[in-house]
Amino acid sequence: MSHYRHLAGGPDGRLSPVERSRALATLLAAHSDAAERDACMAPPVAEALRSAHLYRITAPKRMGGEGAPVRTFVDTVAELAKTCPGSAWAYGIVTASTGMAASLPRVQTELLFKRGDELTCFVGSKTGTATPLGSGFLVSGQWPYASGCLQSDWAWCGVIIHDENGVPVDVGNAFIDLSGENAKIIRDWNVAGLSASGSHRVAADKHFVPSELVVRDSQLADRANFAAKGTAEPRDLWPAEPQFALTVVPAMLGAAVGMLEAVRSKMNDRPIIGWQYERQADSHLLLAMLGEAAIKIDSAFLHIYRVCDVMDSVAQKRKITTLEKVRCQVDCGYAMRLLREAADSLLNVVGPNAFALGSGIQRYWRDLSIGSRHNALNSGLSMELLGRALIGSKSNIRNIPRL
Repeated sequence: MSHYRHLAGGPDGRLSPVERSRALATLLAAHSDAAERDACMAPPVAEALRSAHLYRITAPKRMGGEGAPVRTFVDTVAELAKTCPGSAWAYGIVTASTGMAASLPRVQTELLFKRGDELTCFVGSKTGTATPLGSGFLVSGQWPYASGCLQSDWAWCGVIIHDENGVPVDVGNAFIDLSGENAKIIRDWNVAGLSASGSHRVAADKHFVPSELVVRDSQLADRANFAAKGTAEPRDLWPAEPQFALTVVPAMLGAAVGMLEAVRSKMNDRPIIGWQYERQADSHLLLAMLGEAAIKIDSAFLHIYRVCDVMDSVAQKRKITTLEKVRCQVDCGYAMRLLREAADSLLNVVGPNAFALGSGIQRYWRDLSIGSRHNALNSGLSMELLGRALIGSKSNIRNIPRL
């Protein structure tokens, strides 16, 4: 018997995570308008995800999770995003963050998972401070873009770690107890797209965090050391650097697929006003545009699956090289560019009708327009990173400081 505290609620073993997520499509569709209006995942959807044990798919088996490979995670998030990209984005953040937290050493998991079903979100930007006090730290700061915070018990937030004299000595991430007196969620997520992600602001003011729950970035570098001796699992060998990108890209993959299907399904019936075509499907030009969008979406999936192979296959056999980490970053950034281009093409197929507020197509486009521009996945800067790596120049990304 493992000495780790097990997470509550294991899978029933009959359906895969992708199949379980697909079964929720009707529920997601029924609550998608409310999720966008209320700027958070609809409570019935959040509860259904919990009941289907989908929040536990990336948690290690030693903690009662499924220990699913990265590719299964990508496909599961994408499946949800075909119907509601914002909810899928929040789900991806919470699931990946909870899985990482569950893979930490026992001294940390016993503090985080006292019930066994706790969830955590992640905001990596170092906008907070951690000052030592007794057996822990006083953490203060504000962290915007905390996707999934309303579904979470903990927020894993970036901090600059100070010494007793207030001098910065390190950086890391502190677990903020969202039920604590000195922590709160500020509901200020008011955006044009991905509203359903509920990416509100987490704030803390001299919030006490035990030293065990302040994880330094240097501790994240060697994932294999997180597991107790003899209990390491495949996810313990995943390199840290590509993990965040793979957390947010899948929702955009699914959004693009959902948008493609929404456009394709109407082309046999939708006329082209002012032109001598009875329907869009009669135009070779529009069919070519549809085909180009489809192949760009397929290409984006292939780039992301290549990153999954690095995590699920290569990393299980040997240490990942710096250039491989760079290519993972570039694959994710370039996939975002391809998806945004595909969405623009699909809008051109539909025309002005796509912008009707009652049209789900414009919601897909807005969600893709916002999500695909995430700073961590800037495709141009990612290309620059690859160019720098190829000539041995200085890195331009913080999580891969040396090329």
